Amino acid sequence: MKKIPEKLGRYEAYEDIKTALGNAVYDSLTTEEFESSWQNMVDQYLLYDNEWLQELYRNRHHWVPAYVKDTFWAGMSTTQRSESMNSFFDGYVNSKTTLRLFIEQYENALRDKVEKENIADFHSFKSTVPCITHYDIEKQFQLVYTNSKFQEFQKELTRKMYCYSTFIKREGAIEVYQVTEDIKIGDKRKDIVYGILLNEEEFEVKCYCHHFEFRGILCRHVLCLLTQKKVKEVPLRYILERWKKNIKRKHNFIRCTYSGMEDTPVAKRFDMLCNTFYEVAKAGAISDESCNVLVEAIHNLKIQFSTNSDNSTRDLHVQEGPSWDGKNKTILNPVAVRSRGRPPTLRKENKVDRKSREKMAREKRQKRKKKKTILRYFFFV
Repeated sequence: MKKIPEKLGRYEAYEDIKTALGNAVYDSLTTEEFESSWQNMVDQYLLYDNEWLQELYRNRHHWVPAYVKDTFWAGMSTTQRSESMNSFFDGYVNSKTTLRLFIEQYENALRDKVEKENIADFHSFKSTVPCITHYDIEKQFQLVYTNSKFQEFQKELTRKMYCYSTFIKREGAIEVYQVTEDIKIGDKRKDIVYGILLNEEEFEVKCYCHHFEFRGILCRHVLCLLTQKKVKEVPLRYILERWKKNIKRKHNFIRCTYSGMEDTPVAKRFDMLCNTFYEVAKAGAISDESCNVLVEAIHNLKIQFSTNSDNSTRDLHVQEGPSWDGKNKTILNPVAVRSRGRPPTLRKENKVDRKSREKMAREKRQKRKKKKTILRYFFFV
């Protein structure tokens, strides 16, 4: 979309084409609406021969929001730039960093990221973000979500004030509603209508904006309808496990050089089991018969250890911090882990970086000396 001035700027009706293209891409809630808006734009401004637009249309399934927003992307989109990656390396690398030093700093950046995640998890257990309303739904999400995800939920909850719902019809067990949202674009305001399907018997709700399918957070349109119907609790299917504060992430069991997990008993046991299973898998892959026998044996082991695993996981959560319901207030200190590698003050430095640093320090000393000379001159004058 940023190439519009370059690709379409030569047309006399450029401003109108730009507006029509933006409306087709961003305001189309369904694929049918996009197809209709795109075709009307091409017909109205005679854009049949524009190869760039033809290529965009052929690849529409990969970039147009109407085609991709019904798939879970955890909030990521194809239009994201690399600012987050650049900020990830802030303070660790610069344009003069050598390849050898980059490898060291890369692990330092990863270690810092893991530490920040652990601190954020600790704060989610230790403290809670206060509710901004008296709705029971908000209290439900406050108890289970991490602080950062709960704040995302609160943003949607506050934006529901610009929405109002209207009952349209009932088709069997499904009720059809329309939610009108008052949005502001620049200095202009306009109303956008979203359709919502609600099945109260099975408590299934679906909004045409597909915000939940795309980001994993209930949208303001659904929240507007649920609060209007005085719903006190939403089903667990609308509370994703990945956003919960008490979830035990499986990647934490993997041994790595930057997180300090390589020295924990859990990581060592997990690593030993993976190596053992690898040898068993090689033996079971020899024939179909041995593979089937091994699969059945593993299935029986899963049943046998499922109960023990659930109990161990619950005990682990109690040790690490308070339960999500807030009843356990005991906070244990995190395990102290010695960082790996040479301390920052003793790290080796290549000749280029050392000479560059010495040159900058020399220039600073010369500037300070020159400034003192000037001040001394004016003082005596």
